Amino acid sequence: MAKQGGKEITKRSRASKPKVTTGCLTCKTRRVKCDEGKPSCHRCKSTGRKCDWKRCTIPAFGSYVATAAVCLPLRQFPGTLVESNHFQFFCTKTTLQLSGLFGCTFWNQEVLQACVSQPAIWHAAVAVAALQQERSATVHKVVEDDEHLSDFTLNQYVKAMQHLRGFYSKDQRPTAEVVLICCIFFICFESLRGHLATALVHLNYGLRLLSEIEPEDQKDPSAPARLLYSHNSFASLEDLALIFTRLDTQANQLLWNRKLTKNSRLEELTFKAVRHIPTPCTSLEETRRIADQIWNFCLCSLKSPQENTSVRAGDTRAATLQLCSTKFSQSFAAFERFMEHSGSNLDAKGRQAANAMKICHLVASMCLMPEHQNDRDNEEVFRNYEKQFSEIICLVTDIIDSSADESLGGDTVRFTLDGCVLGPLFFVAVRCRHKILRRKAISLLRLSRRLEGLWDSSFLAQVAESVMEIEERGSDDGGSEAKPLRISDIDVEFDHDRRRALVSYIVKGWEDSSDAEIRAREDVVVW
Repeated sequence: MAKQGGKEITKRSRASKPKVTTGCLTCKTRRVKCDEGKPSCHRCKSTGRKCDWKRCTIPAFGSYVATAAVCLPLRQFPGTLVESNHFQFFCTKTTLQLSGLFGCTFWNQEVLQACVSQPAIWHAAVAVAALQQERSATVHKVVEDDEHLSDFTLNQYVKAMQHLRGFYSKDQRPTAEVVLICCIFFICFESLRGHLATALVHLNYGLRLLSEIEPEDQKDPSAPARLLYSHNSFASLEDLALIFTRLDTQANQLLWNRKLTKNSRLEELTFKAVRHIPTPCTSLEETRRIADQIWNFCLCSLKSPQENTSVRAGDTRAATLQLCSTKFSQSFAAFERFMEHSGSNLDAKGRQAANAMKICHLVASMCLMPEHQNDRDNEEVFRNYEKQFSEIICLVTDIIDSSADESLGGDTVRFTLDGCVLGPLFFVAVRCRHKILRRKAISLLRLSRRLEGLWDSSFLAQVAESVMEIEERGSDDGGSEAKPLRISDIDVEFDHDRRRALVSYIVKGWEDSSDAEIRAREDVVVW
């Protein structure tokens, strides 16, 4: 109380209210009320601001309270003590790898939030972490069937599926993000397990669900029940779609004869990237996202028009390759501008991410070369690209050596969903005509002990060795005038319940100039 002119003046005090702990950081900084819409709240969207949710806390299910995702004491995790131990591994090891070189809030924030609030996702994450530890214990030997799987690991996998089925048995519908995140975990589990046929089943199911999702605020009451997606969801639908885009691209590269089905949501993402490439890019993650979407567009567009309805009838192979080549050139120019402005500020992981982008564009420059626009089967053109193959091997070696320094344990299987290393290495191993470079690529595949989504380094190394053996044997057997023997395609049929596959090596026009395809050899590959 103060005096002024002999009168007492009462100082007004501010109303005391508890601080709001929810809402985006942008609205908090501006000191305005946030409507908490995700991935971007209405206030940020309407004013063109970036909506930042990076430091959101993690709600827990049951009576548990989670405040710091990775550093929580075990007693604060839901589930049993054994489950909590494996989840601790998931938080500190698995998410670090799954987020990849480019970093991703989806794995170190959104998924952790989902794990402690959704039992189905919790058990799926625990199953993946337990299997990764068991797979690491058998990394130096070939293990057939499921003899390395513990009852605990398998039970966690089954529990995750049972929780999902529980929604339907109670006449309820799980939200779209719960089903899609579980689907991603099931793909991870089957990939680690080596059952790639089953992983592909989960992938196809997830892609179908992704195309059927409808926003909760646009639901038609008279329409059949479908999966609903809320804009207040803890997981961004765009992030989920991007993961499925990457896995879809890997599947199309691994299985060229894979049937392509129309997916309007992935088409929306890929066409958006093809139509508009931001200049300059604001982060390495953005440059990677654009490259992934262009790759998916390219592979899908090169499928036959009967399978791919997204390709207009007037489009030709040459026009598609030219379009994709142009878009990759534009995206690489955006990447280079980003590096000019921000490259000096990158940490060690950022520099490896930049190397991964260089690898991506090197592969694109060779796959989309003009020589392939008129003759898709002319494998001899790769003789002209030894410099690019050598550069890819140097960059990949740098990434592998850098990842070996991570505190993941010497024998821990490196598992990520980004195809930064194995895809390019396999490309060098089967397309490079320089014997030393080819053997170096195969050696890196064999020794890297990596899984990148659907790509398994051990499986790829064996296939690449067979390709090299067939091609070099054909060259040695023929005279100086003989046409070089080149594998034009590799047909893979995975076993549904074992870590093995039937691999067919196909040669087009082996002994004459016809387009007849000949299966040069079939191998049963076990890894």
